[in-house]
Amino acid sequence: MALLFMDGFDHYGSATDLLTNWTSKSSGGLTLGGSYARSGAQGLFCNGTGYVTKTLSPSTTASGVAGMALRRSGPMYTFFRVENGDGSQLLLTFNGSYQIELRRGGVSPTLLATSTLALNDATWYYIECKWTIANSGGTVEVRVNGDTWITYTGDTQQQSAATWNLIFMGSLVSNNDCSLDDVYILDQTAESAGPANNTFLGPVKVVYLTPTSDGTYTEWACSTGSTTYTLVDDSDPDTDATDYVASSTVGSTVTCGLGDLPTGVTTVYGVQLLASLSRSDAGARSVTGALYTSATLYTNASPVTPSDTSYTYGRWVYAANPATSSTWATSAVDGLEVGVKVTA
Repeated sequence: MALLFMDGFDHYGSATDLLTNWTSKSSGGLTLGGSYARSGAQGLFCNGTGYVTKTLSPSTTASGVAGMALRRSGPMYTFFRVENGDGSQLLLTFNGSYQIELRRGGVSPTLLATSTLALNDATWYYIECKWTIANSGGTVEVRVNGDTWITYTGDTQQQSAATWNLIFMGSLVSNNDCSLDDVYILDQTAESAGPANNTFLGPVKVVYLTPTSDGTYTEWACSTGSTTYTLVDDSDPDTDATDYVASSTVGSTVTCGLGDLPTGVTTVYGVQLLASLSRSDAGARSVTGALYTSATLYTNASPVTPSDTSYTYGRWVYAANPATSSTWATSAVDGLEVGVKVTA
């Protein structure tokens, strides 16, 4: 496991929908829209105390890497934190000159290092942080637009355990505003196949592809009509029980073809399948992700149990093409069918 999570914020209808994919968010101060996008249709604006967090299960429990596109809008302080269940380990802040500061801790955090360069207002930057948490010999490197701005070796551990499992992005202080886009999170375990994905990926973009055709498998019933993909191609998935596909048959599968990658994409670090899922009653049911490529169906070994009270995203990450056990070719992504299978 190395590539843990990615988000381009294009598949949400409102800030409330962020909880279908992120672990938590602020009660207010979050807005989605095209004017906040670095790429794609929309980005996330964090106004004042607006933030999101993601809890994960990294294989390298002391080490990780995260990247995000950030555009500052006026004064800011904290915009990124690495935490475990006991609290904050490391954070990135801005000082009054808009240089990046690396700090350790939570309340009144200890300053560890400050970048020489500063960020301009209203300008997109791609900021990446790579860390290893330890009381001694810990390391942090911060890159901006691919260039190293901070390196630090020393005490990077604030909590009793040298671990992390939660990432915070956004703002914590009133009148501190920023836009976020194109997020990725890794641990530092190399992938077993495909790209290593255990170090900086550089200034990447997260591309959102929606269904454009029915696939090879159409075993789920349509809520209306007989065309599958038109019922599941919403950028804001319907929750009104009128536009969906459904099945209660174990083993039944549905797949759809996708639109092509944008011109100019040359490297694919991974494919993340998202399926907005819900159960119609309280009975047991589990579903797993499915990819159809090279005339073969590949199902994921990690099924999820959908909620019977709300829609949430099932999420499966494929760093490598399962048909070749190597890095995804752009042509393979263009020809890919994605879907889900009822497993129990």
